[in-house]
Amino acid sequence: MMSVKLEKPLVYGSILGFSGQVALGALPGIVGSMMAILTLKIIADLSLQLNRLSLIDTLKLAFSNS
Repeated sequence: MMSVKLEKPLVYGSILGFSGQVALGALPGIVGSMMAILTLKIIADLSLQLNRLSLIDTLKLAFSNS
């Protein structure tokens, strides 16, 4: 395994239907939290901007929308 040879931690995640798993890394948690917020807005019938892409750069701690 490449991560073992390089002595680096393995970061992985997967989803299937309504189940998922993540090991190491903050980015999957951030994305999952943002997805949960959008879902709650839909359920609560709150305003939501459609067809909007949010970009996250965790190295720069920057968020942008397009």
